[in-house]
Amino acid sequence: MNFLLLVVLYMLQRRFDIPFSRVFDRKLELVLKRSHWHTANAAYLFIGITILLALLFYVALESISQDYFGLLYFFAEFLILLFLLGDSGFKEQIMQFSASAEKGDHTGAHHILSACYPTEAVYRISSPAELRYQACHWLLEESFRRYFLVIFWFALAGAPAALMVRMFEQIERRKTGGQIEIFAKVYELAAFVPSRILAFSFAFTGNFSTCYRVALEKMLDLNITAVNFLHLTAQGALGEDCRDSSDKRGSDFPQYSETTTLLTAIRELLNRSLGVWFMVLALFALAGWM
Repeated sequence: MNFLLLVVLYMLQRRFDIPFSRVFDRKLELVLKRSHWHTANAAYLFIGITILLALLFYVALESISQDYFGLLYFFAEFLILLFLLGDSGFKEQIMQFSASAEKGDHTGAHHILSACYPTEAVYRISSPAELRYQACHWLLEESFRRYFLVIFWFALAGAPAALMVRMFEQIERRKTGGQIEIFAKVYELAAFVPSRILAFSFAFTGNFSTCYRVALEKMLDLNITAVNFLHLTAQGALGEDCRDSSDKRGSDFPQYSETTTLLTAIRELLNRSLGVWFMVLALFALAGWM
């Protein structure tokens, strides 16, 4: 049932660009603006309460799983996942950025990227090479956070787990202050396994030997973030091993001279990898494990 729900919602999201995930982000952002964690203990308490509520939510869902032939349970999970999966407008943002980059309008492309991916690294961009690097980062990170991370935790532990991880993901992305490192560690912990699985699916859908070597060497490295790990393995999957480059931004995907072509190649790699994920999940569903 969960597999069918994932497939249906993914197809609806791709077809109609459903905006509910953005609604979830905005509502959570309003809550975060009113929240203050001045001490590490307060941050840990918030995390503990969130995990406890997710467990209680899971128990509540399981208690209605047999009511009305499971339709109530199915509807509840459908509604939750509707607010978690996907990123409304992301495809159009990529197209706008690509159009500006293709025309050589690096200033316009930078403005688009800054609005869509407001990170400190993006604000500090000072060259077309750095702009290209951060655009790849943006595409990989948004796709991972909005699709692969949600799908992994939903398949593993249901809607409550996916909801909890998306909350931590948004807190890590948006919250500022002295305790942000705690939430960053929680997010990286939640992203560790799915990012490694995605990297190996890159290997099966791209250049296997190069990607596999990079993934195998870096997969247990706790000092590399999930998105940086995916960036390195995506480079390997598209044919380049840039682990030893002294200038990662300057040598980023050197076999692709055009930024637009590069972003298209990464999107195709992500789509192929998602296809692998769905095939594996289908096998789990047939085996009765999902």
